[in-house]
Amino acid sequence: MSDYLGLLWMGLSSSILYAFIGLLVGIAVLLLLKKRHYLERAYTFLKLLTRLYFVYIPIVFFFTFWFMGSLWTTTKLFEKEVTEVIVEIENKTFPIFTNYINESIEEFLAKESIPTNKEIVSNFLANYIDKNTSSMYQYSMQICLTTMLEYMIGKDSEREKRIRILSEGVSTSLFKVGFTYLKEEVKRRVMQLLVLLLIPIIIGFFGAMSFPTLEIFIYNKFLRDV
Repeated sequence: MSDYLGLLWMGLSSSILYAFIGLLVGIAVLLLLKKRHYLERAYTFLKLLTRLYFVYIPIVFFFTFWFMGSLWTTTKLFEKEVTEVIVEIENKTFPIFTNYINESIEEFLAKESIPTNKEIVSNFLANYIDKNTSSMYQYSMQICLTTMLEYMIGKDSEREKRIRILSEGVSTSLFKVGFTYLKEEVKRRVMQLLVLLLIPIIIGFFGAMSFPTLEIFIYNKFLRDV
């Protein structure tokens, strides 16, 4: 857990520049609204409300840009970590992993249900990987090897295909073919993760800006000349 928190903190601390860019954008939005007289109010309560906008709107932009920048930075750090793991797998891990699978085939097929790809990889890593390595490295290795297995012998739901390929034995040449797929798949999954994490931030931004946006629109559209 500490490694994940460390990665997140690294992303937050290294993306503070995005926060100040957001602050400047928020101030620019306010200056534009003020220049076009969209913040002028005839009622005391609404005058006080618009003054709050000068604090509220920059803060919303500040934290939105900070969190979005942090996610982008953290995702890139994670992609870098995974890429390093792929290089290690390509250079030395995949022959050992192949031998492990081939030596365990009879055990896999003898069970009523074949172990899932994730279970196979977890058992391998429990015996192979150094316990002192970071949890981020272990997680990256888990993702990479599981993805490779999905490519080589099929997904967990493809029972017949998995039985057939495991019965024939897994070769190192099959592993080599999968590296191109693995690199492309990792990039695709990292981008998917980034999009999934950005969605709640974007929703939160629009939610936070919904009230001032509606208030400014309604007042200037319907109440200004009343």
